[in-house]
Amino acid sequence: MVLFVPSFLKRNMSCQSLLSFIIYPLDMKPYQVTAIITCFFPKEQDLARLVDSIKDQVSHLIIINNGGLEHTFIPASPASPSNEKLIILEPKANLGTAGGYNLGAKKAWDLGSTHILLLDQDSECHRNMVAELLELESYLISQGKAVAVVGPYYLCKSNNQVAPFIQHEGYRIRRIYETSPEVISFISENTPQSPKKFVSCSYLISSGSLISKASWMAIKETNEGLFLDFTDIEWGLRATHLNYECFGSFNAKMFHLIGDDQISVLGRKISLHSPLRHYYAFRNCVWLFQQDYVAFSTRVNYLVKLIPKLMIYSLFSNQPWKQIKFMLLGIFHGLLNKMGRYDG
Repeated sequence: MVLFVPSFLKRNMSCQSLLSFIIYPLDMKPYQVTAIITCFFPKEQDLARLVDSIKDQVSHLIIINNGGLEHTFIPASPASPSNEKLIILEPKANLGTAGGYNLGAKKAWDLGSTHILLLDQDSECHRNMVAELLELESYLISQGKAVAVVGPYYLCKSNNQVAPFIQHEGYRIRRIYETSPEVISFISENTPQSPKKFVSCSYLISSGSLISKASWMAIKETNEGLFLDFTDIEWGLRATHLNYECFGSFNAKMFHLIGDDQISVLGRKISLHSPLRHYYAFRNCVWLFQQDYVAFSTRVNYLVKLIPKLMIYSLFSNQPWKQIKFMLLGIFHGLLNKMGRYDG
């Protein structure tokens, strides 16, 4: 049996650490967590840091190569019971983040995993992130909560600022930070002197999301028609509609990069993306507005922001006409329910 291992991973790991990564799984019984990383022309150093930050926290690591990931073959001993700790899946076409996560989840359940951990190629995990998330989930279940997903508090790499958890309250959107009054805490049996802080939220970003098999099966997989943007928001809102809850942990930490660039408008940081990325964002937002499981106030909240976003993304972009074209096309396709990967 052989494993696909990216050449840059071999360059960034010693022989001993690479061998131990493949052969010795983390003993997380009764939990078996499989991390799923979706990749599309990743920066080698960024992906290497992510792999190094998570490899000792999970039982298996699945990389979905949606394109641009260099790899080589290395042999793995068929006698080793853990020779599939690192697995690279190569779909025939770019599945987007939604399709990539779904493909990885199917493999994770085949491996006997109890949980999946979704990760983006631009993230980097704190050394005890998974343990913190598992502990929070266990506590919430003991309190009778129907947990859809738990996720970490993250620091945005581009501006060195923490990103809040989002909570919809009617027509109001709350941005909850660690010092917000909505934050709840519980005393951990392992470290009773250190309260664990968390909050209920409307959804979590995909990267860092820890989801149990039971929740995934009940809420169902991510919507592949969305392809890229709003996949996490749609999944979270669908979970809420099914009476599940999303929870953010302030004790679990992660670094993450959002957008290609950031600008400041009226004192607020706004992430700028490529025209194609904005196409998906606008299209999927308009599509989401038409779904009856999304609260009307939530639909209005997202739609009223489209016009100012269209103006800001156009004014501050170095290719304004292309941005306008793709955003308007996204709105048009969303109204027509023309979903999936954009092929021009």
